This record gives sequence, structure tokens and C-alpha cells, in this order.
Amino acid sequence: QTLSNFACWQRKHPHLFLSLNLSAQDIQEPIFLDHLESLLAYHCLNPNNIVLEITESELLFDWQQARNLLRQLKDLGVRLAIDDFGTGYSSLSYLQRIDADKLKIDRSFIHHWSQTGDARLLQTMVQLGKTMNMRVIAEGVEKTEELEFLQQLDCDQYQGFLAAKPMLAEEIERTQCI
Repeated sequence: QTLSNFACWQRKHPHLFLSLNLSAQDIQEPIFLDHLESLLAYHCLNPNNIVLEITESELLFDWQQARNLLRQLKDLGVRLAIDDFGTGYSSLSYLQRIDADKLKIDRSFIHHWSQTGDARLLQTMVQLGKTMNMRVIAEGVEKTEELEFLQQLDCDQYQGFLAAKPMLAEEIERTQCI
């Protein structure tokens, strides 16, 4: 259903992209790649407009299998994002291994800056993503001051309640966001 809605929205807005979270189960599923490829073809979607988000911890169960799937996904043309970066089992070596297009900074770092004014880690993470040629996205932005500070840091994108609260597809269509 999600890809069907997205295909409809993309006809009106060709530069729109869709981010989907991958689970460890998705990565382990042998038919996942074939299923994704057939859905993209069925809905006539450009794989480059699909961003698959994955956390580093989901890759730890079987790195060899995960690495092969990530390479095949990149070959298919979808983009990859490292989600919730900075939490869990974060390892800088994953930044090189995954070859992701986007780095999503966990909202806890934005919240920490907002509460304490300490921007050291947040600033370092934005610069790290930039150095690795990734687009950097800050998660959990709720205040204008947070957005303004992230813009000063040259953060590429943001998501959070400041932009919009989560909505069902019908709500999105009703609000004419799409």
C-alpha cells in the first residue's frame, strides 16, 4: 500500500522520495531483494527515489549476509541511510562498510544540545557525515532554535514535529501536502 500511495504522489511531485525502515528480519529474508525489485517495477518507481534506513545494530547479526544485501540494494539503485546514528553499537567502521548516502543523527543529540548548549558531539557528527560525502539529517527537531542551529552547522535536512507530526496517507492527501 505504501508504494502504491507513493507512486501516485510521485506522479504529481517527481522529486519526492520515500524513506522506509529496514528491520533485521528484512535483511535475513532471502526473497527481500526480489520482492522489492518486483514492487518497484510494478509501481513504475525509480529506485533512486527510495531510501532504505537501517540501524547499525541490525547489521550485527550476520555482517557477511548484510554486506551482500546492501551491495545488491546499491546496485539496484536504492539509496541507503544509517538511521539513529550515535546510539547502540555505533562504530565508525560501519560508515565505510555500508557506503550509505545519508546519515541520520539520533534525536537524543539534538535534545542534548537543546538542554545543555553542548554542541560538540552534534557538530562532530554533522562534519563526519559531510566528510564521508553523506547528506546529514537531524531527527527529532521540535523547535525553531534547533533548526536554526542545525542550519549553522550545515546540516542538510531535518525531520521532526517542527516539520510535521506523523500522519496517515489519507491525512497527508487531505492537508494537500502532496
